[in-house]
Amino acid sequence: MKRLSLLFLMSMAATTLYSQITFTPKAGASMSHMSLPSDFADPGEDYTSKIGLIVGVAVEIPLMGELLSVQPELLFHQKGFKYKWESAGEMEEYKYTLNYIELPILAKVKFGKFYAVAGPSFGYGIGGKWEGKYTYSGGSESYSGKVKFGERPSNSNSDDDYFDNALDICIQVGAGIKVSVVVIELRYGFGVTNVDDVYGGYTGSWKSKNGSLQLTVGVPLGGKK
Repeated sequence: MKRLSLLFLMSMAATTLYSQITFTPKAGASMSHMSLPSDFADPGEDYTSKIGLIVGVAVEIPLMGELLSVQPELLFHQKGFKYKWESAGEMEEYKYTLNYIELPILAKVKFGKFYAVAGPSFGYGIGGKWEGKYTYSGGSESYSGKVKFGERPSNSNSDDDYFDNALDICIQVGAGIKVSVVVIELRYGFGVTNVDDVYGGYTGSWKSKNGSLQLTVGVPLGGKK
């Protein structure tokens, strides 16, 4: 009898908790860039941002009523950067897309329809692509290949480009608002781990970290309305 009562109470508690959980499918765009050491840049080089896709789901689990909750997410996140070099009538342009499966674990504080989020995010690189163009006085040539993570194997395709570290840890900070049945959120991710450990013959403190400004729209399902 005691076991049945305990099972009943546990079942009721689980049902109550589940009824308060909110699932939010979300999608949007990310403007990403690669941060570099201040003493790295060549006068002819220019690193800029690129736009990528974000899609996934967030799960909001209440901790203190409607005020405080924890929000783990599972996302597909396209990061990357653009690179341009120009000198004496020659120009090289490259665009890199780095695809990550990302797991943010965020604290969420609500202020009515507004809220703020902050916490760590753990990403894992699953590949990507790059495109390039070399322009000179006699014409131009185009190139492309795959992006991969890890050490380049001896038998790799010469068109593939490798980045040292698949693990990408970031700190996420953002804010959002609920408008009717949708949630609009603006967030920034500060990279804390290097994407590449070294770069050519560069001998400074190499810091190639991802950064991304993210705008998403989600539709909350379940939980308290």
